Amino acid sequence: TSGVTYLSGRADALQVFFLLAAVVCAVRAFQYCRFRWAGGSALCLTAAVFSKETTAVAPAVLLIVLVLERARFDTAQKKRMAAALLAGWIGAVLLYIGARLCAIPDLFRMRTVAGARLPAVERMLTGAASFAEYLRIFLLPYDLRLERTMPLVQSAADPAFLAAVFIFAAFGALLWLRRKKRDMFFYGIGWYMLWYLPVSNIVLPLNALIAENWLQVPALGLFAAAAVLIQECRDAAPQRYRRVAAIFFAGLCVMWGLLTAARNIEYTQPLRFYRHALRYEPENVKLYNNLAIEYAERGRNAEAVAAYRQALSRAPCDLTALQNLANILYSQGNTAEAIEHYEHILCHAPRHVVALNSLGGIYGGQGDTARAIPYWERSLAVTPAQPEISAYVQWYRRNQENQTAE
Repeated sequence: TSGVTYLSGRADALQVFFLLAAVVCAVRAFQYCRFRWAGGSALCLTAAVFSKETTAVAPAVLLIVLVLERARFDTAQKKRMAAALLAGWIGAVLLYIGARLCAIPDLFRMRTVAGARLPAVERMLTGAASFAEYLRIFLLPYDLRLERTMPLVQSAADPAFLAAVFIFAAFGALLWLRRKKRDMFFYGIGWYMLWYLPVSNIVLPLNALIAENWLQVPALGLFAAAAVLIQECRDAAPQRYRRVAAIFFAGLCVMWGLLTAARNIEYTQPLRFYRHALRYEPENVKLYNNLAIEYAERGRNAEAVAAYRQALSRAPCDLTALQNLANILYSQGNTAEAIEHYEHILCHAPRHVVALNSLGGIYGGQGDTARAIPYWERSLAVTPAQPEISAYVQWYRRNQENQTAE
C-alpha cells in the first residue's frame, strides 16, 4: 500500500548509512592525514544529501566541531585537512542544491507544504513544542502511527511549548556543564539538538508538523549520550544498585522490542495498520482513502464505500475519494449517484480526464451519444493522445452521421 511503501522507504536509512560513513571517513582523514579519506567523506556526504535533503546542515555541524576542536589542529597539514573536509562537505551540498534547482527552478517559492500554510509564529511555536513530544516518543513509543499530527501551539504560554523550552534549557545546561570535557555525551547532546532544528519546522516549513522517521539522524546523538550517561551511572552506583538498574534497562529493551515487533506485524496487515492510525487521527482524510482502497482491493466494496463516505464527510471536495467512490458505485449499478460524484469532480476540476472519460463511457453505454461525445471531446482537448477515446468519438460520429443520412 502507499502508506506502507512510504514508511518502508529507504531514504532515512540511506541518509543514516552514508552520513555515518562520511563521519568515519572524516575521522580517518584526521587520524592518517590522507586526503583520499577526505575525498571519500565528501562522496559519502553527497550520497547522504541526495538521499535526504536535511543532510544539508552537515557542513554547519562540521564547522562547529572544527571550531570547538581547533586546538587539535596544531600543524599546517591538519589545518589543510580540516579545510579540505569542510570544502568537500560544502561542495556536496552545493551540488545537491544545483541539481534540485535544475529539476525544480521555483524550489524556493514552493508553498504547498503543510508548515507553509500556517502563520510563521504558530508554525515555530508548534515546531518548538515538538521537541518534548519527540523525547516522549523515544521513551514511550506506544502510539507510533502514520500521518501523526500534534495540536497547534498558538501562544508562548501553552504548556506544551513551556515544557519543550524547559527540556531544551536542560539540554543546554548539560552542554555547558560538559563544555570542558567535550566527550561523547557532550557531542551526542549537541548532535541531537543541531540535527533536530532542520526537522522541527522552526527554521523552514516542512510537509508535516511531526514525523517519527525524521529523527533517525538526531537519535544517533541522543542514544550515544544516553550510553555514556548509563555507563557513568553504572560506574558510580554501589554494586547493589547495579542489578536493579540492569533489570530496569533490560525491561525497557524488552518493551521496545515488543513494540517494534508489533509495528512490523501491522506493516504486513494494511487494514489493521490504517484502522490503528485512525484511532489516533480520526479526521485524517488520507487514512480513510487508503483504508477504502484496501477494502476495494479485497472485494469488500460496501466497507470501501463507507470509508470513502467518511473521507468525504471530512473533505467534500477530495477528488481522489470522489473518483474512487464513483467508480465503485458505478460497478455496483448505482449509476445515478456515480454520475453525481463525477459531475462534482468536474465542478472543482473541469479538466479532470478520468471523470470526463467516465461520464462519456456511462452515457455512451446508455446509447446517449449526444451527451457522451461532448465529455470525450473535452477529455481529448486536455489529453489528445488517447487513441481509444478518439476511436470511440469517431465511431459515434460516423454512427450519428449514418442515422442522420437514413
